Amino acid sequence: MHLLGSAERVCLENREWSGSSPRCQAPHTFDTPSSVAAAMAGSLAGVLDVLSPDYKKKNVSRGFGRSFRVAEVSRMNIYILLDTSGSIKEKDFQLARNATIALIKKLDSYDVQLNFHVLSFASETIVIVNIQETDISGDTEQVLMALKEFSYTSHGHKTGTNLHSALENVWQQISFLNVNREKNHFNETQNIIIIETDGYSNTGKKPEAALAKIRSSLGYRTTQHDHAHEKMLDVYVFGVGEHVNKDELNSLASKKSGENHFFVLKDFNKLGEVFNSIISDSSVTMCGIAQEQLSKEQELDGVIAYTSPWHVTLTSPTWGVEKYCSGSILSQNWVLTAAHCFAKVSTDTHRVPKQLTIQYGGGEVQVNKVIMHPDYNTLALKEKNVSEFYDYDVALVQTNRSIPLSWEA
Repeated sequence: MHLLGSAERVCLENREWSGSSPRCQAPHTFDTPSSVAAAMAGSLAGVLDVLSPDYKKKNVSRGFGRSFRVAEVSRMNIYILLDTSGSIKEKDFQLARNATIALIKKLDSYDVQLNFHVLSFASETIVIVNIQETDISGDTEQVLMALKEFSYTSHGHKTGTNLHSALENVWQQISFLNVNREKNHFNETQNIIIIETDGYSNTGKKPEAALAKIRSSLGYRTTQHDHAHEKMLDVYVFGVGEHVNKDELNSLASKKSGENHFFVLKDFNKLGEVFNSIISDSSVTMCGIAQEQLSKEQELDGVIAYTSPWHVTLTSPTWGVEKYCSGSILSQNWVLTAAHCFAKVSTDTHRVPKQLTIQYGGGEVQVNKVIMHPDYNTLALKEKNVSEFYDYDVALVQTNRSIPLSWEA
């Protein structure tokens, strides 16, 4: 059995245990994508979810206090380390690249200033996207293009696994940004390191040495068993396949109370599943963020996903059972819908039903008032032989009480 998480934990003054919960894993056994996604929902997705009104109102324990840090600064530098050593076949490399592309797209859907540093490592390290080139590293489309254009054969015959070289390169970037700290908002930027590897580090120095330099550059003590004080650093490690050195990779991952940062997956297909479902968690309440569509197997297992956030349905006894209108939540007390739901012209307010219900997924609210756009008039161009004219076809609906914003609404 391999011990993952913290091998040693201390009872802190606030009566919490330091570090991350230990767990034992037998050889040739793996974490499931759903358990990994759930664990990351409490850390990476939680850190990113910076604009969630409900999330901020919850009583959050000290272990998750860091989640608010990004809310203040909204900046992240994300370092992605891709293993391209000889043991990774071209098909697996393509799967790893596709998974990484999915992850980058997910991260880009949050309202956070992101800069990426993407590198490939075998015996040596090749930089795919350099974080110092901000016109590229800060543009997700450019990052994705560079990643798609990177060739599997770039390392030639240098096929070892030198994870130290990759982490040393990350340390060099962080050191450069540190020197220019005022210009780069260094003290206000979250640093996320994501390592994807399939095996042993068999070339170069021990990767722990480079990681110690990274921690030191950020002003963190390197002797701590617990990394809760590392507010601006998270190291996630994904070991993929049968031959992962679990002890080494576990030693690299962050150890924070209530969180997991090291995961072992069966193959690169599973890595893609994890990155695709990383946002499917109950803390997501940002406008425009949806959960993924479910597979048939997940539906049969009774898994529920809310794939249409911010959509509501308006109904009224006056309309009967056949008619309804759709709308979008603008805020907790306002919904946007179509003016034609109510009348042909904005002045025809008596067509607005007295009883109007908004169903938002997690419940329903009643309507206080409806405000139609003053220029809405389907008859405006009748003299030009346009029988129905639908410019300005919008209406604002005020609710009689607040809609609780959540992943169901």
